[in-house]
Amino acid sequence: IALVSNAETVDVIRHYRGRGAPITAGVSVEHLTLTDGAVEGDASEFGEGYWTMAKVMPPLCEDDDREALIGALEDGTIDVITSAHRPVGASGKDALFSAAGAGVAGLESAFGALYSRFVQPGRWTLEFLVAKLAKAPAEMYPQRRAIGGLDVGMAGDFALHEVDVRHVFRAADMVSGARNTVWDGETLHTRTVLAGVGGLPVWVDDAWSEDAGLDRSLLPEVRAASGHATMPL
Repeated sequence: IALVSNAETVDVIRHYRGRGAPITAGVSVEHLTLTDGAVEGDASEFGEGYWTMAKVMPPLCEDDDREALIGALEDGTIDVITSAHRPVGASGKDALFSAAGAGVAGLESAFGALYSRFVQPGRWTLEFLVAKLAKAPAEMYPQRRAIGGLDVGMAGDFALHEVDVRHVFRAADMVSGARNTVWDGETLHTRTVLAGVGGLPVWVDDAWSEDAGLDRSLLPEVRAASGHATMPL
């Protein structure tokens, strides 16, 4: 189950896993950090009064649901956290809420948002966050290439973050296919300083590396690969 969004689904998963069903489940960054109140966070110029940047699928739910998701992740009912990375262009978000595209371009903000909301306040350890973002997803697909860590013989895909700093996340600085983010202007407590693919640096301190020898036409795939192993500074 790729994206669990509410307490009822958590109960169903817990029930069937308790009976030995081979179920795996994931939850998105936004469902762990936001509620349906975020949709009302910014009046729409199109008249419906809802913030299209917070329109995701499945929809955000109430705070009780969010707490249930966090608890399920912590007790192992939910296995992994996903960025649910879904770029939506400006025309897809600058619309009536009912017609707007659903999704958040979440790859660039995922680690920072979760670190700021859970690790920096002391609820989670850094090791727990890295495990749920990188190691656990890799273990679910053993037939794939060796990802999810930096041991000898692994793929060498990683991101390096400076932590416990104050960094204002700006949509204008994003390099994803679109800049639809709920974190624009938010102060996060991490900053990405380097990302590598196959052991080669492809992103160094806010700039694409020209020394990595990569075909720039493959950068969308490179960006996706960089999220496999988040290894903090």
